Amino acid sequence: MKLLSSKRVALSLLLMLALMQLGGDSGSTQSLTVQGDYAPGELLVKVHGDNSNPREKLARVGLETLASFSTLGWQRVRLPPGMTVEEGLARYRGFSGIERVQPNFIYRTQATPNDPRFLNNELYGLTRIQAPVAWDTSTGNASVVVAVIDLGADYNHEDLSANMWRNPGETGLDSGGQNKATNAVDDDGNGYVDDVFGVDTINHDSNPLDDGGHGTHVAGTIGATGNNGVGVVGVNWSVRIMAIKSHGADGNGTSASVVEAFQYAAMMRRRGINVRVTNNSWGGAPEAANYDQALKDAIDAAGNAGILNVCAAGNSGRDNDAMPFYPASYESPSIIAVAASDQNDNRAGFSSTGATSVDLAAPGVSILSTFPGSYVSLSGTSMATPHVSGAAALLWAHAPYLTVSQVKESLTNSVDVLPQWAGLTVTGGRLNLARAVQNVPAANAIDGPDFFVRRHYLDFLSREPDPAGQAFWVNQITQCGLNAGCIEIKRINVSAAFFLSIEFQQTGYLVYRTYKAAYGNMPGAPVPLTLQEFLPDTQAIGQGVQVGIGDWQTLLENNKNAFSGEFVTRTRFTIAFPSGMTAAQFVDTLNTNSGGALSPTEREQLVNDLSSGAKTRGQVLRAVAEDQTLTQAEFNKAFVLMQYFGYLRRNPNQVPDTDFTGYNFWLAKLNQFNGNFIDAEMVKAFLSSTEYRQRFGSL
Repeated sequence: MKLLSSKRVALSLLLMLALMQLGGDSGSTQSLTVQGDYAPGELLVKVHGDNSNPREKLARVGLETLASFSTLGWQRVRLPPGMTVEEGLARYRGFSGIERVQPNFIYRTQATPNDPRFLNNELYGLTRIQAPVAWDTSTGNASVVVAVIDLGADYNHEDLSANMWRNPGETGLDSGGQNKATNAVDDDGNGYVDDVFGVDTINHDSNPLDDGGHGTHVAGTIGATGNNGVGVVGVNWSVRIMAIKSHGADGNGTSASVVEAFQYAAMMRRRGINVRVTNNSWGGAPEAANYDQALKDAIDAAGNAGILNVCAAGNSGRDNDAMPFYPASYESPSIIAVAASDQNDNRAGFSSTGATSVDLAAPGVSILSTFPGSYVSLSGTSMATPHVSGAAALLWAHAPYLTVSQVKESLTNSVDVLPQWAGLTVTGGRLNLARAVQNVPAANAIDGPDFFVRRHYLDFLSREPDPAGQAFWVNQITQCGLNAGCIEIKRINVSAAFFLSIEFQQTGYLVYRTYKAAYGNMPGAPVPLTLQEFLPDTQAIGQGVQVGIGDWQTLLENNKNAFSGEFVTRTRFTIAFPSGMTAAQFVDTLNTNSGGALSPTEREQLVNDLSSGAKTRGQVLRAVAEDQTLTQAEFNKAFVLMQYFGYLRRNPNQVPDTDFTGYNFWLAKLNQFNGNFIDAEMVKAFLSSTEYRQRFGSL
């Protein structure tokens, strides 16, 4: 503490001496209040016309010149460390040799749409959530699709038509020259005929035209076309609205209709359509007023496909913590539940709330939006929800690399916290889109395909990639273009391919099986070795090996023999297998550690080989480690362990874990799906985990 104080005094004395050398007095250091945005730690200083060598003289008072506008007499300077802009203005004004001093103000392009009803201040909700400020960064992108699960949409509306999603598989001409949109054929093979704008899951057809108005209103808030000189504007000027009619004109839907709706959205995302959000301004259908497992499963499946599901909290004015309202009240990481606020940011009288079950509020009273053939104002959490759906879509337009959890966190962590919402929602606040856009996580290096592939060579094969291999695997990802759904699937497949590769199976997995045969599992653990043991041995076997390049088979064979020969000379091994052991005892111990992998014939042959000298101890150990029964028995276990070794670079029971609970969970999942890592979502979970991404930069 004293040392810091002494440094501060010394700095002040030096600064005072420098000011005296410049010819002025120290002036007031009282902070000033400066309006507007400006670059921190910088000023613009104008020196007198007859002041020569301004850079040198400014340096004497602690100002570093960053840029010189010599014809104007202005200098852009950096303030001394720790000095604020306000302090700098107060200190340097009036110095001899300085004519003027000011902040380095920030100027931004101003994105204001020409839609008349926005210009007339009729869309207060957009202003409340600071959409106009967010539009200076992004106004949306046509590559992002929002599925509106509702009464459908008026896809011919003057303010929606341009932003409606059109199924690329059902547009254009078929092989017979017929219009795919009207040829009564399932051209894209997705199970629906002529699903151009979406589907109707309540009437079981492919025409999601709104016959009640509710869905059209919701769609307009999300994405009424911006800057077209017509009507209103949505949160996104440009987006694609997928219409899914799950409810009839009376406003009612069924479990089946909404489950099918989520299934359609998730299916289309898996087929390459960039569906990122579903808007669900409904809940509590008569036959599904309570917990509906089918609906929960459908929502979770959509979430697992990479879709954020935004749900209305309900209009009964109740506490959803005490009386759940579904689907908003389901505990699902992909759901964000929305309450309604009014023009003054107070709770709308009808809005349900929940300190633990409703995430945030958004404007939902007297919201003007599109309506079939017109524009109307409506109120409800139904109107609040699309503000959040639109905000999520705008975030993905701005930062396509974001995950579902990151978008949800960006929206909930950036609300305007308001006292009137304390205890009513999880965040205690109302949506602020501008702050969410400004605070999205930065792109992570691991999101780049070249870096992603190279890391897999380093983390799983312990070597730099060969050019041909690097190019091949990068192409697997980049051939998706900007299709986020395709990219996600390809990254998972490419990642898993490294564990499944011949090179890893013959190096890293062989090391795993060698430890298993030699020692069984570690005491009290479900695995046979640690990362610290695994890495150097894997590197030894793989030294110089590149499958498909040169005489790699011979090199690999030599490396294996050298490894197994050296392994049996280690102190730990000689203690476990003393030299006095008979050949039968040696083989039987290896077999026991391996879980009885050897058949009687295999066991007898190895005993004879060791007894006769046909095989050394190292060769017998290798033979057991390469036994196919052992290889198959340990495959899933090793696959899970490599998720920790390869991605997280730690043991399963190390911080942040304390035991093998996580390992056992993923092993059970992988076994449940018979080793199908895609259905088990194991690789996906590790790739998207915070811990993995933190290895390579900001989240």
